[in-house]
Amino acid sequence: MGIAYADADRSLHDFYAFPEPIRAGVRVLLVEDLLESGNRLLAATRRLEGRRAQVVTAALYYQSRSQMIPDVTLGVLDEPVTFPWEVRPIHSRSSGGEVEA
Repeated sequence: MGIAYADADRSLHDFYAFPEPIRAGVRVLLVEDLLESGNRLLAATRRLEGRRAQVVTAALYYQSRSQMIPDVTLGVLDEPVTFPWEVRPIHSRSSGGEVEA
């Protein structure tokens, strides 16, 4: 599932690569690395729950200003963070080559 902001105020969400149809009762795990505002994960959760999916959310970390606390998390992290996959290519063990992140 992909979500982008559809406006400059970052309040309207544009869902892309959204799996259709969603069967009632299907279990979905939504994962983020860091929740800053939490708006996109909250929007995705609401959209899936509106289709009667059972949603579990996970994030490595969330910031205290986040609109939601994920179901599974390592905790609050309000300091700036740069994850390794944001600064260099990810190496694939199976191919031995680099994969663009």
